[in-house]
Amino acid sequence: MYRTIQKYICLFLLISLSSLVLAEEKNSTSRKSVQKKGDDFVTGADISLLQRIDDSGYNYKSKGQAKDALDIFKEHGFDYMRLRIFHSPSGKGPVVNSLDYTVKLAKRIKNANLKFLLDFHYSDTWADPAHQIKPKAWEGLSFPQLEKTVYQYTKDVMIRLKEENVFPDMVQIGNEITPGFIWDDGKIYVKDHEPNWKDFTALVKAGVKGVRDSCNKDDKIKIMIHVDSGGNKDKCKHFYDKIIEYDVPFDVIGLSYYPWWHGTMQDLEKNLISLSDRYKKDIYVVEAAYPWKGGYPDPQRKNLQPPFPVTRQGQADYFKKLLQTTKNIPGGKIKGLFYWAPEWVAVDGVGKNWANKAMFDDDGQALPVFEVFNEY
Repeated sequence: MYRTIQKYICLFLLISLSSLVLAEEKNSTSRKSVQKKGDDFVTGADISLLQRIDDSGYNYKSKGQAKDALDIFKEHGFDYMRLRIFHSPSGKGPVVNSLDYTVKLAKRIKNANLKFLLDFHYSDTWADPAHQIKPKAWEGLSFPQLEKTVYQYTKDVMIRLKEENVFPDMVQIGNEITPGFIWDDGKIYVKDHEPNWKDFTALVKAGVKGVRDSCNKDDKIKIMIHVDSGGNKDKCKHFYDKIIEYDVPFDVIGLSYYPWWHGTMQDLEKNLISLSDRYKKDIYVVEAAYPWKGGYPDPQRKNLQPPFPVTRQGQADYFKKLLQTTKNIPGGKIKGLFYWAPEWVAVDGVGKNWANKAMFDDDGQALPVFEVFNEY
């Protein structure tokens, strides 16, 4: 009888020990899924439409299970989220990124213990190299008035975010501002005129000062200056040389890189090496994407060939190569890679023009590309 009791006790202890080991392994795996792997390279995403899509009742999924998209990103190693902000958006379709909307989504980001990059567009709608339309509320202002308004608007937004406990970790002054911003006052290249770097940089400085004056001595916000043309070494060199010549204070270089617009991955690599060597500033590829279906974009009718197949696996393989390329640039100045609009699935009222480049399929299921990000 005594030996039988001993056997049961031993069996109970073995089962208990096994359960503890399994639980610890599970916790360890969970911790690893939301921690970086030994360096300061971040992986991020611009999820500016997430709240709009969630409000429509859409369900994102991972392995068939409905989940908060932020949880899916965290489980795959993402640690930084980017949000754009428009001055007075129409609220129609995807043009929804007002200050109130941004505060609501930023609270979700901060509650998930993720870092937050704020992207000022200084427009009521999309700002990019082809469109840098001045907010309607600023029309008719003299240049000195516009300069003061850019400063005050930027500062007011930042103070509101601080009051809401969602102060950003990094801020962009403008979005893809290679040709300037807040046109026509801040337009660099005007037909039959000399390039207008003086007024453009004055407006950038006003935005920078607005951010800085919202901070106290303990705030450590970094300022990013973001351009397109991530694969164009000469264009980027000319732009940042001018920014520095005109004494624009900034901390971080941000690049967009889409191969159908910006060249080969080798072009990107050459530019990253050049920028890293020349400016000694942290650099982020702050916009990137790749289609998983629907054909490869050919915007300039050059019969462009995709560097990887336009398939689920091709999208994953492309980002594996892109992550390897950015992380292997010597000097340690390349600090991260952000996926642009990975959440943009086709829902009513938003449109589907980017859905074939999202990180989720048409049913909301996380695509294989997530596993690639989990490795980096």
